[in-house]
Amino acid sequence: MPEEALVYGYRLLRNAINRFEKAKVSRDPKISVTEISSRLARGKGKGYEEGLRVHSSIFGDVDWILEYRDVCIPFPLAWFFRFGWVHGVADIICFRSLMPYKIVEVKSYDEVKLSETTQASIYGLLVFLNFGVKPDVYVETPHRLVLVSDWEEKALDALLYAPKIIRRENNT
Repeated sequence: MPEEALVYGYRLLRNAINRFEKAKVSRDPKISVTEISSRLARGKGKGYEEGLRVHSSIFGDVDWILEYRDVCIPFPLAWFFRFGWVHGVADIICFRSLMPYKIVEVKSYDEVKLSETTQASIYGLLVFLNFGVKPDVYVETPHRLVLVSDWEEKALDALLYAPKIIRRENNT
């Protein structure tokens, strides 16, 4: 890979991680990807608090992205919109030559409904905004891998509700 591409890819990675860290400590309004998707439709997972606990300690081997041509790892993402930060740690983002190309939201149950596809879709949008590439987006269950082909539309529809959710939470 040409050195220019490596420098560009590294800069995108560093900026994405810095954005996530900034979102975590920011006093600006913020909402997690899980909060958005769970407010729109209930999933069947172990709950938001458990997800935050697990994800807070998962990512950290981002150096693998620099060391290996192909790697799939949990990865932190965030973006600042007019209404505030949207942030989260995607279960699996696959990188090839420093660029993400696939997102997999992993579930412990077989049912894939609106909550699960919305969550994966928002991660797809965050990848697009952070890296300028459109990834393939999937939800993986114990028995199947479901392609979310309309992730762009699902993510944008979900973000229409994010300001309302933030306002509601700040008023309680």
